[in-house]
Amino acid sequence: MTIQETVQRDDWVEINISGIIEKSELDAFQKTAKQAVQGGRKKILIILQDFGGWGGDSEGCVVA
Repeated sequence: MTIQETVQRDDWVEINISGIIEKSELDAFQKTAKQAVQGGRKKILIILQDFGGWGGDSEGCVVA
């Protein structure tokens, strides 16, 4: 499984992802994100762990 951790904060959700995301994992992520928004959280922070980037020169990537 590549979604390593989901951390619920007061007003945002942090999701840590590593590797390739399978369709079932993407579906689970979408469900988590939808629940977070319905629960009143306004922000979702996605952290891509061990992501080399398309140029291969970065060690990580944060998508907000």
